Amino acid sequence: MNAGRPEVHDRLDALTWYFMAHGVTDPVVAAHKAAIAIGTVVKREALVMAFSDTFAVVGFALLVAIAILLTRKVANVAGVAPLIGPVGSLPSPKASRAVLPTVGAQQATQGSESALDPGHNGAGLRPAGRS
Repeated sequence: MNAGRPEVHDRLDALTWYFMAHGVTDPVVAAHKAAIAIGTVVKREALVMAFSDTFAVVGFALLVAIAILLTRKVANVAGVAPLIGPVGSLPSPKASRAVLPTVGAQQATQGSESALDPGHNGAGLRPAGRS
């Protein structure tokens, strides 16, 4: 704010007359209150402008961070498979599917022999080499 500008003098005069019309009888005290009122307005407007600039800088930093995250390459850590890769590198569903026996069907065909069989492992399966 430039105190030499005519707009500032006009505003000081208007505020001085305002304070004199509202109970301040001394023109020096009224002029002092007018200067304080203008200083308060300038301080409030400077604070608003500072917050505006701060949010602009934070917004710009956020955009830069997003751009960096979207354009960087992810390094493959040794021993860790990538979460997303080429389709050909994914295991086929048949290779990754575990074969689970149906316990009820095998026990029905084996009868009570499986309960007495020492090689029986409880899941309806026999060790390799036994029939």
